[in-house]
Amino acid sequence: MVSANMNPVTHRTGTRIGQPSAIPVRREWWSALGLALLGAVVAVSGMVYHGMGLFTERHLPLIRGLDDTYYFLWLPKLVVDHDLDFESALAQCPMITESDYQLEFTTPPTPTGMHYNKFPVGWALGSLPFYLVARAAALVFGLGDKGWEPVYQIAVWLGQFGYALAGLVCAWRIFCRWFRPAMRQRRCWPAGWQVRWSTINPPRFR
Repeated sequence: MVSANMNPVTHRTGTRIGQPSAIPVRREWWSALGLALLGAVVAVSGMVYHGMGLFTERHLPLIRGLDDTYYFLWLPKLVVDHDLDFESALAQCPMITESDYQLEFTTPPTPTGMHYNKFPVGWALGSLPFYLVARAAALVFGLGDKGWEPVYQIAVWLGQFGYALAGLVCAWRIFCRWFRPAMRQRRCWPAGWQVRWSTINPPRFR
């Protein structure tokens, strides 16, 4: 301990002995910034690669496949159609192939005579705020009234991406509070899969 009456000895790095060095803190923040930039590049690249099919001649939807479609269809059925007739929705939406559509109707209907949706509604409830924004924009600017046009998919897609980023920020804050600096990046880096699932397969990020 350095006495108050003694002149602190200065180390050759410029840091006074008895005072904490700011160098490890600066290195930690530069490392975190580098990881954040790398993650942003990967996330944006994945979003562009997955989403560019929506604007080509093929018009590939952002949300596609049976699982993802079932999660998403809760939104147009509840907000636009005000019913739970998933058979009509599957017949009209462009998110599944004809073979998948035929395969789905090999199973018997529910006791009420309707096609069931075995996927829970939780993901749709989390995406509802973004879907409602898209619905309002679609009605005002004439961007589609069926509930699965590109404006709806993009709104939900970006909303899920925001959830992923918020989760990473929360994870980083927790690691900063409870883990040593050397452990933070190694424990936080695997959480980047949140970004992958929220952009490539948004309904599976739940």
